[in-house]
This record gives sequence, C-alpha cells and structure tokens, in this order.
Amino acid sequence: MYENCTRVYGNVEITHLTKTTLTNWTDADFSRKLRIFEHIREIKGYLLIYNVDIRSIDFPNLKIIWGDDLLDDTSALTLSSNLELKELRMPKLRAIQKGNVRIENSTFLCYLQSKVNWDELLEDDAEKRLYTSESAFRQCNPSLMKCTGCKHCWSGKEKYCQEEYRSVCGDKCASRQCFLPANSSEYECCHEACTGGCTGRGAHQCVACRELSLDGVCVHQCPPMMVHDSKKGMLVPNPKGRYVYDRYCVEECPSEYDLPSSVGYQTPPKPLCDFRRVAGGKGCMCSTLFCRISSRYDKGF
Repeated sequence: MYENCTRVYGNVEITHLTKTTLTNWTDADFSRKLRIFEHIREIKGYLLIYNVDIRSIDFPNLKIIWGDDLLDDTSALTLSSNLELKELRMPKLRAIQKGNVRIENSTFLCYLQSKVNWDELLEDDAEKRLYTSESAFRQCNPSLMKCTGCKHCWSGKEKYCQEEYRSVCGDKCASRQCFLPANSSEYECCHEACTGGCTGRGAHQCVACRELSLDGVCVHQCPPMMVHDSKKGMLVPNPKGRYVYDRYCVEECPSEYDLPSSVGYQTPPKPLCDFRRVAGGKGCMCSTLFCRISSRYDKGF
C-alpha cells in the first residue's frame, strides 16, 4: 500500500513487532516487510518505533521529519522499549524541524548515543530537544562504535555516514547551513529560505523549504489571488495567484480539498486549501496518510 510513497501526510508508527507475537518471522522477513518505507523522503508528523524486536530498521531516503503533529504534543521521534533493536539507519536525514527526540529503554542503539550528531538534526538545539532515559544505551560501549570514512554515522559502513551541513559551516552563514561545491574545498552558504541544507546557493536548490515552495523555488509567501489595480482603484484577480496547500503554492487545490467557505476575494491574500468533509469520512485517507505497522496488521503485508 505504501510502496513508492515519498511524502507521508501524517505519522509513521512501527509498533509491537515482537518474536513472541510473530513466531514464524525471521530477521529477513522483518527487513523485507519494512522495505515499504525505503522511498519515504518526508514525514509530516512524527515517527514512533515502539516494542520492536527487529535488529535494524532502515529509512534510506528520509530527509525531513517535520513534526507538524507530535506524539503527546512533544515528540517528533520516539524510540521506546526496543530491546533488540541495534541500528536505526537514516543516513540522509537532515532535519527534525519541530518537536523533541525521546529515546528510552532501547538499550542497544549505541550509534545514536555516540556517533550521531544531533545538533545537525535539531538546529543546534540538541541540549534542549534530545531526551534519553537512564535505561537508554545501558548496554553500549562508545569506544566500540566506529564510523568508516566519516566522523558521524548511523552504522559502521561508509554508506551510513551522516550528512552534515551545519557543523561544517562555522559562523559565516546567516542560514547556518552550507554545502560543498564540486571540485572545491571551501563550503558555501545555503539560501536563508532553505531548511535541511542545499545543493547550491539558490532558493531553488534547497533540500526543503523553510516556509513555502513555488514551482520548486523556496519563497516566504505565495503570490496573492487578488492584487490591487491602481488604475481601477480596486482588487482584481491575479492570473499568477496561488493557493496554499501544505507547504506548496498550487494553482488548484487537490481533489479532496476545497476552499473554506469563509475565504473570499477580499480576505486573506493566501487562501488555504481546506479538507473537504466527505459524508461518512470517505476520502480522509487521501489527505491524511497514516502509515502504521504492527502485529495486528501483519496480514496486510
């Protein structure tokens, strides 16, 4: 159902995958079933991994956890009661935009303790946004954790090196983000409209947009639907106007969305697409994609 899903409008929960409840599953079975997440690049809400006996979980292309919806109104990433989980590998993760990280009773996630640079992910605010319980990491020996070809990593192999774009900048960038151009040894600054870093200096080369995206360019606001005509002395429709859908400036609202009835031409310059309430709740999954994996849903694989 979620294969080839790149953007999750909602939360991802992986829970209660234990060998006592799924007695016929091997580690290979677990890994194969969880490949449905390999294309995900953005999670709009939170990521929860709870009571899981898998040895490793991979999100190889995940770049941003936005935290628009938080677990218990606080956490964007929660890892709890995973007694056999040894590696959570998210090598392309650039930012956890809002919310905290909570790790508890997951005693073998040793790379997360000593080799992941959390300031990179939490906008230099790990001291306030990273919470670990006394039971977290109690089986870890940091001296045994090694990265290959880099200083920070999610696992020992080189392909799991953490992508860094903040700590390498120093204090020279107003955006506090930078990139290394090809064939250069000098880092250059990302545009201030970026979040999660960039591949070049322009607002069209951001990994993600801090505010809004207009045709692939990061902007502070969308073109208004109405503009003032000085000759007529009145507001007239703007042929280049856009609606706001999620973090995007769009020409039309998606089919399951509509304009709120309260939005008129004289009101907000950025009318928002509003979810269209469908009788019986049908169609809700189109706008709020909720990926949930648990032992209760194992027949759905």
